[in-house]
Amino acid sequence: MEFKFRVRLFLVLTYFDDIFGPQVINSRPQQMEDEIVIVVRNLMDIASVGNQEEFIYSNRRFSSQNVFFALPNSKVRGGMTEFLVSLILTPTYPQVVSVISMDWNPLHDLKETIEPHLERFCKDANLHLLQQRVEGDMMKLRQKMLETFNFELDILSPESYIVD
Repeated sequence: MEFKFRVRLFLVLTYFDDIFGPQVINSRPQQMEDEIVIVVRNLMDIASVGNQEEFIYSNRRFSSQNVFFALPNSKVRGGMTEFLVSLILTPTYPQVVSVISMDWNPLHDLKETIEPHLERFCKDANLHLLQQRVEGDMMKLRQKMLETFNFELDILSPESYIVD
């Protein structure tokens, strides 16, 4: 009998809304467990309080690789809108943390790719248009990451694979 870990990969974009607090802009795939959504929203606090641009968060439910950044926005308190791009792998175990700690480039590439859309959002505050604009880029990057992480997991932990 062959034992395999089945891992799910989520790519999430969150921003800090002055009225409602942290809000998920887009998630690929869209259906995330409520418990994970709540923790992901709270990751913005870890980033902003700890002044962390890059960090890994891990608990028993999931591991996440996170890139935090802020863009100028004259319409909000403090003059900056904060964003967080998160790669989430669930469930978590040591090999998953090893895999996500290896390569930060995909999240920085996504940040650079969608940054013009985020800058536009800071000017027009149209969340629906922003969600449409970033959707294709997030889907493409998630697919690329599925392939890359499955390759890396196969080397580190042949009993593991990421499901789509």
